[in-house]
Amino acid sequence: MRSWLRRVVTSLILLAALRAGADAAPPSHVFIVLIDGLDATRLTEQLTPTLWGLAHGASGHATFYPDGRSVIPSVTNTNHAAVMTAAYAEAHGVVGNAFWERKPGRAPTGSESARFLQVETLFTVIEHERPELRTAGLFGKSRLAGLFRKARHQLPPDHLWGDVITETESFDARAGFASDQRTMDEVLRTLTLEAPNFMFAALPDVDRTSHMFGPDSHEARRALLEADRQVSRLVEVLRRRGLWPRTVLMVTADHGMSSVAPNVGAGRPYPLVLFGRELARAGFNDVVPVANGSVETLALPGHAPVSLGDRDAQRLADIRKLALAQPEVAEAWYRLPNASDGGDEFTLSHAHPDWHINHPRLGELILVAKPNHHFGDPFTPHLGGLEGNHGGPNEAHIPIIIAGGDSRIRSQVVGPNGSTPSAANPDLGATAAWLLGVRMPRLTNGKPVPSESAGRVLREAFE
Repeated sequence: MRSWLRRVVTSLILLAALRAGADAAPPSHVFIVLIDGLDATRLTEQLTPTLWGLAHGASGHATFYPDGRSVIPSVTNTNHAAVMTAAYAEAHGVVGNAFWERKPGRAPTGSESARFLQVETLFTVIEHERPELRTAGLFGKSRLAGLFRKARHQLPPDHLWGDVITETESFDARAGFASDQRTMDEVLRTLTLEAPNFMFAALPDVDRTSHMFGPDSHEARRALLEADRQVSRLVEVLRRRGLWPRTVLMVTADHGMSSVAPNVGAGRPYPLVLFGRELARAGFNDVVPVANGSVETLALPGHAPVSLGDRDAQRLADIRKLALAQPEVAEAWYRLPNASDGGDEFTLSHAHPDWHINHPRLGELILVAKPNHHFGDPFTPHLGGLEGNHGGPNEAHIPIIIAGGDSRIRSQVVGPNGSTPSAANPDLGATAAWLLGVRMPRLTNGKPVPSESAGRVLREAFE
């Protein structure tokens, strides 16, 4: 009798577990599409009709965050890393498109290498936790594929592709750039042949065109329409292949874009800031400035200090005073407390705790340019010809959309003044991990990412 009862109880438990599993079954496909340089103000019904329709539920269910945020610095490499590690730069370590490795005589290093990531990527976690899932990473800027190649603590996706033509492609006066088209061609080919469960794809042409012609130009508007058309191709194929009902599609950007064109009437006859020149004139020849658009970091030689001695504290105080004397510099903050200048008062963590960028690779001082200005150190002549740029808090305003045919996606607009906080790029990585049933990425030393440095699961987007 007891044996029969045990079998009945076991059967009921299994039935309940199966039913709960069916109710909570993860989507078969989680896709993240990043449109490089898509400022939130430029997602409109006229310029981006597909994205507008997705955001407002025309193609199914959607939660729309019109006040989404990229991480600071609002540049490409940092935000691609933030999405794929579900972490902020103070944890994952990619503090800009470039940083100085503090090696005398060596120029700053481009950061698009998996060896620089100090947090596991989602590709790595999925391979460890659910290797049966198919993964893909497809990047219109081929250099970004380097962030997700195999490294000591990282595993690549099953399919990794970068559009090598972007590195040498010239602008066609009639057709513009064509990497978005080539990238989506590869996305759709991969979707058809491999049907990946998780895919991260990045379209670069809005960014490239806005840099060259300015974000308000006719050319930039045309690039926005083209990027929107490429997203519509993806949605159409997902529908045609019957995958849309089990798909969660997240759309984001790595940053927005501001005009940096010279404009005497607007008070910016010289929008390019060459602070390295001022450092040299003042005798600070061993401090290395590294520009990331509208932010610039300054690093002392040698190992990154954990605290400031009297000599370094006074030198940095003098450099900060020099920086704030420049008419194009809006802010200057220390990474470490400086006893010679306010202690904690002028630290980055005190001034902007939500930036989550306090990492030794950052250097010892971070400068923020005034709106519509950008830095050019080490001296890079071509930057003076840019019409648009990004990197600072003014270009961190991006749209974030969670859409798809999955009925659990809630249809809503999460406004900036509501009770629910807005979304940021690390949150998309955390949400993807949750949807796919894998753990959050860890630091590459095996420890968990501190909660204040990690993205949050956007549970409010789902029933």
